[in-house]
Amino acid sequence: TGLYVSVSHSGAYVVCAVDDAPIGVDVETVRDVDEKFMRRVCSEEELQYVLRGGDRERRFWELWTAKEAVFKLTGRGPLLRLSKLALPENVTVCYTEKYGCAMTVARGEAQKEGEDEK
Repeated sequence: TGLYVSVSHSGAYVVCAVDDAPIGVDVETVRDVDEKFMRRVCSEEELQYVLRGGDRERRFWELWTAKEAVFKLTGRGPLLRLSKLALPENVTVCYTEKYGCAMTVARGEAQKEGEDEK
């Protein structure tokens, strides 16, 4: 019932997602990331995923944009606790990277903060 809107911007990129179900979107310009910052926002398991292989920036931005999109979808946070943010049940996450930017859309029936757990 109604429309849901989520907006994000980074550098020259702007994205707006509109749907008939709750939605969250994040876009980020892909850039180098300091490992100290990665440790602040990633769980230990996520950090291991990011650091293995030669594409750590891509892996980091995949996780970061997913967390931001889920944060917008659910209203849960705050950002300094991103290492504790997990993907809720009944949420679909779609990631893409093109033209130097990373984008994730999260869609689903996730509970908003303050709603009773079922």
